[in-house]
Amino acid sequence: MDKPLLAFLIVLAVITALPSWLTGSILKKSSKVDGGGGTDWVPMGFVVYGLTQFKHPRKAAIVGAYIVSNILSWGAILTLVVYVLKNRG
Repeated sequence: MDKPLLAFLIVLAVITALPSWLTGSILKKSSKVDGGGGTDWVPMGFVVYGLTQFKHPRKAAIVGAYIVSNILSWGAILTLVVYVLKNRG
């Protein structure tokens, strides 16, 4: 297994998960105030809430960052899993 590439994929997965976690926590906090709507246990769980009920001056930036960062983080995790499974042994 190529150790530098594996390390890069791990760092990429962690770095892309940070904005997803941050924007998800903003949506979760606002969701609790509004009486529920979404979960952070499901990937993209706050999209419906963010696009419909979420009221914030920076709504487009927060929801857009949430969607893009979730796609990037899951793409990085999936790439890491495929790489590890292909190079077992």
